[in-house]
Amino acid sequence: MYVRRDRLKKLLLLKEGEIALAKEHCNRPEMWHIAIYTEEGQHPWCIELDTNRSYRRVSAKGYSLCLHYSPGAGVIDFGLRWRSVHSPYPEIDLMHVWAFGIDLGSKVFPLAKPGDKYIYKHVATIVVDDYGHVTVNGKDAGFWPDMIAY
Repeated sequence: MYVRRDRLKKLLLLKEGEIALAKEHCNRPEMWHIAIYTEEGQHPWCIELDTNRSYRRVSAKGYSLCLHYSPGAGVIDFGLRWRSVHSPYPEIDLMHVWAFGIDLGSKVFPLAKPGDKYIYKHVATIVVDDYGHVTVNGKDAGFWPDMIAY
């Protein structure tokens, strides 16, 4: 049996409060924790991420970059910037960011300068507890069972 999820990838609950189960696994796109959208979904390799947790890139149609973090409780900090080779800057300087389903809005991000490894704009502090409950910048992002370390 597989646990079913809603469109936000959270557990799907029945009206009686029980977790919805399915006999077969749905072939959905891989779940993302961080999604970034730039102008027309372009420039995915121009985005640099500074974070204290390991992650992998996942594909998600309609976004420039999507990330999936490794599981485990703790605090995740992340910041963004544009690579020094990004063009055209400042014509394209906005990134719209979502973290664990929380819309963090659009912001202007700095352009890296060659040799500069410390200029990132802080985006979010994410707290994951031992039971998979996630908060993003103090906002409740709900239960994310894939964040529980087994």
